[in-house]
Amino acid sequence: MRELCLGSLFETSTRLLNTCKARPAWAATQGDYAATLCVDASEPWDWSTPILERQEQFTNAVSELPTDFFAPFSRVAGTSLGVSYKKQCLWWQKPTPSSPVTPEHPTYPYVPTLVLSGDMDVLVPTEEVCEVAALSPESTFLSVAEAGHVAATRTLCSADLQAQFFETLQVGDTSCTKTPETVWPALGRFPLIAANALPAEIDPSGANRVDPPERRVVTVVVATAIDALKRSTIGISNGVGLRSGTFTSTTILSNCSFASDVIVNGTVTWGSDMSFVADLTVSGAGLSEGSLHIAGT
Repeated sequence: MRELCLGSLFETSTRLLNTCKARPAWAATQGDYAATLCVDASEPWDWSTPILERQEQFTNAVSELPTDFFAPFSRVAGTSLGVSYKKQCLWWQKPTPSSPVTPEHPTYPYVPTLVLSGDMDVLVPTEEVCEVAALSPESTFLSVAEAGHVAATRTLCSADLQAQFFETLQVGDTSCTKTPETVWPALGRFPLIAANALPAEIDPSGANRVDPPERRVVTVVVATAIDALKRSTIGISNGVGLRSGTFTSTTILSNCSFASDVIVNGTVTWGSDMSFVADLTVSGAGLSEGSLHIAGT
């Protein structure tokens, strides 16, 4: 059973190996995470030195990186405490070397193994997951469309494939991995002012009374709502509009501007059935105030 656990949820870090050991789920703590991370990773400082000296060594190592190393982000952003695993270990105690998870040049048994990788995983590259899959003589590697980190938990497709694999040790039909389960509307344009936006399309079956300039404002207002909704559901509970204003996780827009001359206030509701409803008021430079009701999926 342990081999199945390791095989089906294989990642490129020993952190997952530790997670799969027989222990209750609540046993994983931030301390456990830091201890494992800081032992496994190589750091650009001498563990025997005081923290202040480690910080200096870390700063020197960062200064030697190419200027575009973190492009399109800055060095400051790329080495901030929130995203830099190395920086998170600066204050950790000198680790005691752990016993290796496997001996040198290990030989893996002929055990059916399912390896899943999300094609939108921003933490572990698919190339590294492929290398892990190659360690097992009987592995099946699958890339899951639009799944993120730990693909095994991201989609119904992954869940079904795992369940079938545990029950039968067969992978079966994998066609579901090719099609995203959720297709997010993309915001491909970021107009500085409403006049630069594409006008909203007209429903030919309806009676349109809106001129092109107003339809451009409609495009900007919808983009404002979608931008706030997307960002509030991928990790930020509260945030700021592209140009100005704020939004909350509920999602309430307060003087939000996706384009600098269009100010949007109101509420956005995203239902469990993927329904999208927004009631918004619109104002801004050169615009007469108005309201907009948006409904869709």
